[in-house]
Order: sequence, then C-alpha cells, then structure tokens
Amino acid sequence: MCSGCCEALKGILLEQYARYPQMQLVDVVKRMYQSEFAGGHMITDEAAALRRLEQEWSLLGQVSSYTSVFEELSGGICRLNLAPIINSGIAPATVNRLFVLSANSHQGCVESFERKLAAFRQWCVEGLFAFDIEELDDYLRDYKAKGYPPVSHSEEYRFAYAPAYRVISTKFQPYFELLCRIDRLRAKEQTMSIAIDGNSCSGKTSLAYLLEQIYDC
Repeated sequence: MCSGCCEALKGILLEQYARYPQMQLVDVVKRMYQSEFAGGHMITDEAAALRRLEQEWSLLGQVSSYTSVFEELSGGICRLNLAPIINSGIAPATVNRLFVLSANSHQGCVESFERKLAAFRQWCVEGLFAFDIEELDDYLRDYKAKGYPPVSHSEEYRFAYAPAYRVISTKFQPYFELLCRIDRLRAKEQTMSIAIDGNSCSGKTSLAYLLEQIYDC
C-alpha cells in the first residue's frame, strides 16, 4: 500500500471512528475488508440479490442523523447508504445493478489487505484508535487462520446505527443524480431516449457505456 493510500485510509477510518462512536474492532476490519475486496465475492445470481435488496428496502425506517448517501472506503470503493435514497426516485433494480457491476469487476489482493491491517495495528499502537493491542493481535491471528472471510457488523454497531447499504465503485458517484432522474422518468414512461451532449473528450462515450451497462440498453 503506497504512502498516499495509507494516509487516505487512515483519514477515512479516523473520520468514521469519530462519527460512529459505537464502532467496534470488527466494524473497522469490515471497512478495511470492503475497501480491498468490495462485496467480497462475485454475484452470480443477480435476481436473488435484487430480491434481498427489495426486502431490505421495504423495511427501511427514518434516516439517521449519522447517515450520508455515500461513505468512502478508499481504494475506489464506497458504501451507498439506502435510507437516504429511498425517496430519491432511484429504482432498487438500479442500485442492485451498481452493486453487481462493482462486485463483479473489482479484484482485491490479500497482500494489500494484510498491509492495511498492519497499518491499522500501528495506528492503534500510536493511540489513534482505542483498541487493546493484545485483543487486536489475538483477533488478527484468528482472522488470518480463518482465511480472512467477510465479517458481520457488531451488535453494538447494528443497534446504534441500523446499517443498510450496498458497496459500490466510486466511479458511479458523479452520475448518481442523473440515475435518479432517469429512473423517475422511467417510472412514468414505457420508453425513453437519452441524449448526451458535451465537448470532445468530455466523457460522452464513457457515460454512454456506463448507462448501457446499468440499464442493459
């Protein structure tokens, strides 16, 4: 992990550690895991993933004051929080597509993940995070022996913040409002055409390809 990437990760973790005071060790590890491996596995059954999302979507309650639309995870990956977007007009199918495209295109590296864990341990030694070093070492030793599987949020974190999100690529962030507008129009129209205007080399082709991937058009 380069020094710039290391500093970026440290800044993100410190910001989130201050924002979520009920965050436990496993919740920090989960953030680092997602920053390296995104969803952690290929999504082979997109329909099943959509059903899970729709069920979760239907149960979402009032937006917490802690919740922003996006939470950076570093490595070009972020969390897209569901509660703030349920009234945005974006369709669950579109959110699911962003999740699937991100999971199936992102490849992490165990060695890079281990460097992140080692950096985090050093930050704990320096007192930036108030986790017991012996407890951390025991956890990391056991975690490595298990092969670094995906982990779940702690009970404390779930109770305090009711996390509901999908892990997606940050490349979708600049176009999120556009996707909301498209989905609002699609909810009213059976068919629609989208014209992309702009100067040469302004990203029109890239945007067209992105929309083709998302909407299969």
